[in-house]
Amino acid sequence: MPKCEDKCGHAITVKVYVPTCLDARSFTWNRSEIVGEAADEVAEAFGIKAEDPTFQTKCDSILDRSQTLQDAGVKEGDKLGVVSPGGGV
Repeated sequence: MPKCEDKCGHAITVKVYVPTCLDARSFTWNRSEIVGEAADEVAEAFGIKAEDPTFQTKCDSILDRSQTLQDAGVKEGDKLGVVSPGGGV
């Protein structure tokens, strides 16, 4: 059964890609999740050791780690890449 967040529209599911893996993985977060915390979770899930990872959109926009996913404009079904401003991803 879906969580209340899913039914109420508070959760979003996105596909995340990393350069070291050909297959994307789906992640679901609350829209109020902080970008940096979500990116840290993804980096850990992929076994990436990166300092301050964040997401990059398909239009090459780098998301601000301090914003919520909603404020950063992340929408249901988006495809995001993991990047590290300092390199290493």
